Amino acid sequence: MKKCMLILLVCLAVVAPLAAAGNEGDISVGVLLGQPLGLTGKYVINDDLSVAALVGVAGGALAIHADGHYGFDAFTIEDIDLYPYVGAGVQLGLATGNFSMGLNVPVGISYYIADPAIEVYLELVPGLNLVNPFFGFNFGGGIGARYHLDF
Repeated sequence: MKKCMLILLVCLAVVAPLAAAGNEGDISVGVLLGQPLGLTGKYVINDDLSVAALVGVAGGALAIHADGHYGFDAFTIEDIDLYPYVGAGVQLGLATGNFSMGLNVPVGISYYIADPAIEVYLELVPGLNLVNPFFGFNFGGGIGARYHLDF
């Protein structure tokens, strides 16, 4: 029970300040192919800030990530606008008889397709396990795509 409360508090500490920064934004949903493999969502707060979450599987365990992202100005390569970002967040792993929790520092680059409204991104995620039988560094990432929902 104490672990569940700690998880909840850490997730709220990461997501709440970012979500409170604005009340309008774009929501997108999609998949990440990599480590972990899963479903992802993103809420854009403003031009610079967004919140991303992932629920998936990694090494046979349930993986849950929640990150805040800071986006930088786009740069162009042969008429293609690419948007780099960096973030910070938490990662949780749940498996039979095992629990892990740690910190993430996602670094990525996004490309936006206008029609249909899709974001394609490549992300590398170094992390540090804090609560785990294996305290130490880990590494994840992959390629993903998110579809922007219209409300």
